[in-house]
Amino acid sequence: MQDLLNNLIILNDMERPCMYLVCREFSDGKIIYVNEYLRRRYPKLRKNEGWACLSDYGFIFNGKEYVLRNKSIAKYPDGTPKKWQGRTHFTYNDIRYFDGRSSDEGLY
Repeated sequence: MQDLLNNLIILNDMERPCMYLVCREFSDGKIIYVNEYLRRRYPKLRKNEGWACLSDYGFIFNGKEYVLRNKSIAKYPDGTPKKWQGRTHFTYNDIRYFDGRSSDEGLY
């Protein structure tokens, strides 16, 4: 999968920053959840204040997967750093097909 690092985002301050809540923003402004389950459940999304891309959380793309390598610069409105929660390395397809039953990071 190509490097989409700056097009993969967590939408707002209310969501827990973890892999299954990653959204993809397209050049036309459309935003979808990468995860197919959440995409079907929430088909219409929009950016709110507090959104951040994966690179803001410290992720890099190593040519194969997204890996947490740097300190997060994403912040909550009060200035507290937003820390990534959950898996620290994953592929686009890991997010896309994650069903919440294959680890302790359940969707439900």
